[in-house]
Amino acid sequence: MSYKIYTHSDLIKHQLSENHPESPERLIILNELFNTNPFNRYLASVERKASKESILAAHTETYISLLEESVPDAGYMPIGHEAILNPFSLDAALMASGIMLEAVDNIKNGDADRIFCALRPPGHHAESHRGMGFCLLNHVFIAAQYARKAGFKKIALLDFDVHHGNGTDEMMKRYKPDNMMFFSTHEFPLYPGTGGPGTSIEGCVENICLPKNSGSEEMRESYKNNIFPALQSFSPDLVLISAGFDAHSDDPLATLRWTEADYKWLGENLCQFKSIACLEGGYQLNALKSSVNAFLEGFFNIQP
Repeated sequence: MSYKIYTHSDLIKHQLSENHPESPERLIILNELFNTNPFNRYLASVERKASKESILAAHTETYISLLEESVPDAGYMPIGHEAILNPFSLDAALMASGIMLEAVDNIKNGDADRIFCALRPPGHHAESHRGMGFCLLNHVFIAAQYARKAGFKKIALLDFDVHHGNGTDEMMKRYKPDNMMFFSTHEFPLYPGTGGPGTSIEGCVENICLPKNSGSEEMRESYKNNIFPALQSFSPDLVLISAGFDAHSDDPLATLRWTEADYKWLGENLCQFKSIACLEGGYQLNALKSSVNAFLEGFFNIQP
């Protein structure tokens, strides 16, 4: 089995505003982790920007034009609800999506079995026609569309961020891609207010709501009884994971009470698939670092 961690220093240049929770420090603290044993043996800097063609498989041309025209020479430019550009933001988003495409290529070529992409800005709130929720481009869906063209037959998208991946949900329902399924567990009600009861579509989207202040027991039951059996039945040849770590009990933006042991458990159960995990949320820096550490121990089958 071969494992990789992909990132790039240019992703640190993106910033939404001073003292924003989706800060460059999120990647800085993860890079500290990745440069220690055993993770440093898997780490690679990947410099690749997504092509316009690959982005247009997910986003509208009108929205991409808005992004291109809105990049400021200095300061900050809001383009949607909690979607803000600085002079480096679009380049960072294109690089983040491009790193996901590189990961797809490396899984396809047999160069890796599982890859963790430490990216920002995150992507799962970005819809086909707009950015929102700290997100500009939907890296996971862009990668899924690219993977279909690369020859993957069945693709599963799994989102365990505490917030519903409304962007991925919207794109699944808009484009209705064959042999692709989206699974999301998330706190509800919570931003962005989507993914509630009755929003699933059989064979396309499965949204599972977790109640406020719930913890390990509720999460694990949802995965054991719903997500993992559905994944096994679907039998994907690629799983693309929106890996958010803001369901941790110390995270300030939600109320779920997941622990490091829960993230390791998820990684252990997902390591049976050819998979690419893409960083989404996680805003308490120490909890983010320890949770990613735990997830990778399971995802890469690292033994003590």
